[in-house]
Amino acid sequence: MKRILLLIVILLVVAGLYFYPTKERDVYDIVQGKKHYGTLVLSCEIEGLPVTINEKQVGVTKKEAQTFNLPVQGVYGTADHEVVIRQEVDAEHEYYFCERFSFNRYIDVEEHPLKRIALFLSPAEDHTFPPVNRAIALRLKPNVLARNTGLMQEVKLKHNSAWYMAEDGAEDENRLYVLTRAERDLNRPSKNEPVEGQFVEVYDKETLAFIGEQQLQPLAVYDSFDTYNAIAVGDNTLYIGDRVAQLLRLDKQSLEPQRAVPEELDGWISGLSTYQDYLIAYGEGDRISVFKDDQLLYVVDEKEHYPDNIDQVHDYDDYNRIDAVCVHHGLLYATNFRGFINVYALEDGRFIKQINTIKYEEEWGYVVGRHIGSVGVYQERYLYFAIDYNGLLILDSETGAVSHISTLFPEKIEYSEFLDEKIDVTKMTDIYKMVFYRHFLIFSEVNALHAFVYAYDLQSKQIVHTFKGHQGDITELFLHGDHLTGLSCEGRLYRWDLTVLEQNPVAE
Repeated sequence: MKRILLLIVILLVVAGLYFYPTKERDVYDIVQGKKHYGTLVLSCEIEGLPVTINEKQVGVTKKEAQTFNLPVQGVYGTADHEVVIRQEVDAEHEYYFCERFSFNRYIDVEEHPLKRIALFLSPAEDHTFPPVNRAIALRLKPNVLARNTGLMQEVKLKHNSAWYMAEDGAEDENRLYVLTRAERDLNRPSKNEPVEGQFVEVYDKETLAFIGEQQLQPLAVYDSFDTYNAIAVGDNTLYIGDRVAQLLRLDKQSLEPQRAVPEELDGWISGLSTYQDYLIAYGEGDRISVFKDDQLLYVVDEKEHYPDNIDQVHDYDDYNRIDAVCVHHGLLYATNFRGFINVYALEDGRFIKQINTIKYEEEWGYVVGRHIGSVGVYQERYLYFAIDYNGLLILDSETGAVSHISTLFPEKIEYSEFLDEKIDVTKMTDIYKMVFYRHFLIFSEVNALHAFVYAYDLQSKQIVHTFKGHQGDITELFLHGDHLTGLSCEGRLYRWDLTVLEQNPVAE
């Protein structure tokens, strides 16, 4: 009888572990022998190069496929991994490959447990999905490459992750404000920090020298990697928005809260923008809150101004988010994830007009509303709107004329043996941030195969320079005289000399 009771207790314990989420489920996986999240299958045309997974060398490359079990790491049911192959060739060159990917415990490990990578110096075109072949680069070392493409300065932030930055726009001020993140448990141990949380870091705009920092209080109701995900600067106030629709106001000099309790807004704040004495908060729920002199002036509900064909957009309900705003000549332009731009009077929120790019896509077989993200103004007349993997929509604010550039990259046609025909493999433009310098459009991409920053000549209509050598995606761009400052998600500030564009343009 005792044995039966003991067996029942053991079964109940195991069942309980099975149904507990996160850490408890991890224990169950280990008990059942699931000690890793998937398997990497790796081969390489060049043998003998050191293979590092999550900053630990696990062997060297071979032509035949090798398997590496990927260890239990990560949170929220996923495991993030980084594979690096790197070896010096000479004083200026090196072999290099880096890829980061995630395994989801409940999907990938059980249904798609393998990650296959085959590395070649010149990989054959493979138009199957997902691609297997990758290029291992014989490249200039980053420090050499960076100097050659105009990098003047690199500054490591105090904390290891960053995505959002605001600059002090007043002429008599000279500061950059960066939202950064510290984490304790990462797949790259060298980036682990003793604290966990988010910070505001302040830097001198001229020298990029560190001025100070302030840790932001964690939110008990919502604790995530990017609880705070928007920042803007006013005359005396630093504004910060979070995922539970709270607006924080910090004193710009002391970084101390100006109000005891954050202001509650309607809708998750994903962006903040200041214009003269206006503050504009926007994000989830298609809501735009406009403040003037720090008092709420009005709230725009974009649902009242949806285009007639929005219900035809594939999964449009899943993306009810305003992504960017721009104020120009007294008008407020709001972009979103579903392919239209609404224009309002800034002073009172009156709806003025709409630019609708929603259309039927033959390739996909349904109506698509492409994400319209970054906005820039050129020559105080032309508004440039970045469309998800579809170039730029350009609005002439004087005439109302609208034009479109499908991509800023040169056309590339290749023959596919798999399809036995020529196909267009022109790289589509996916602009995340953009600024204008003289007659150049400078833009960055994120989550791209190459995390470069490009300069597109608006006169010759071609990319004439590529800024390389930095680490990670460049998520913010600011101009400072003849210098370009970029924020990297890897927790670094970069500064480039833009006079290289006029002195020695490099054609791509």
